[in-house]
Amino acid sequence: MRLTIYTLLFLSFSAVLLSHTSAGAQAGATSIFKSIPTPNENFDSGLLAASASSPGDIWAVGQSTIHFDGTKWTAFSAPMIKGDNTGNLEGVVDISPTLAWAAGTVNIGEANPGQVIERWNGTKWNVFPGPKFAPGDQPSIFAMTHTSADDIWAIGSLLSEDGVLLSYLFEHWNGKTWTQTSLISGDAFLLGASADAKNDAWAVGFSGPENDSSQTLALHWNGASWAEVATPSVGGGANQLNGVLALAPNNVWAVGFRRRKHLRNKMPR
Repeated sequence: MRLTIYTLLFLSFSAVLLSHTSAGAQAGATSIFKSIPTPNENFDSGLLAASASSPGDIWAVGQSTIHFDGTKWTAFSAPMIKGDNTGNLEGVVDISPTLAWAAGTVNIGEANPGQVIERWNGTKWNVFPGPKFAPGDQPSIFAMTHTSADDIWAIGSLLSEDGVLLSYLFEHWNGKTWTQTSLISGDAFLLGASADAKNDAWAVGFSGPENDSSQTLALHWNGASWAEVATPSVGGGANQLNGVLALAPNNVWAVGFRRRKHLRNKMPR
């Protein structure tokens, strides 16, 4: 009896599997995604972040800045961003067709400014003054988020002049000026940000050395201060969060990866 039941279950499962395989093959033949031609302003112009105020107003930034008007993508020049691996815009927030912000890092050259903040005025991108740092400090921006035109966050890391002290970096635009808050973090990096209200913002990344022992990391803004919130790390090996989406105070998603520990083969004696 048990053999008969298992046989029937196996045959049923096989039929379902074949059916799904056939459907999957058909679905694979016509993907719901399609490639959209985009301008390649530079030879090397990877895109790292995107934001939209409407279906007809979308920005994608990285080693280039390109805009979608609902019909086509157009490339625009951005100061210090040349598509040559010396500068990247890693965060962008699109407020309206005449207002957008982008931020990132310029990390090569004697006049290395570290981070860069740029604003779109409806016609072109311009460098915008950010917070002041001590000479020799190395601020880096890795993500941006916003809830309104006067509530924008840029997050990243701040390496001190001596190259030893690392801090979380939070920069905020209140509609008038950019201000920064740095919290000493040890070995930790913030890579993703999202906010759904002025008192509910998140930044995620990883803590510990970027090797087999790093752990997931999340910090929360409650309207007054940033504080770390416990997050689960999966199994052994490196854990890292790269992106986060805040939908409500009790509905937040974060994504990343787990890298298994490297195993060393022991030679027999």
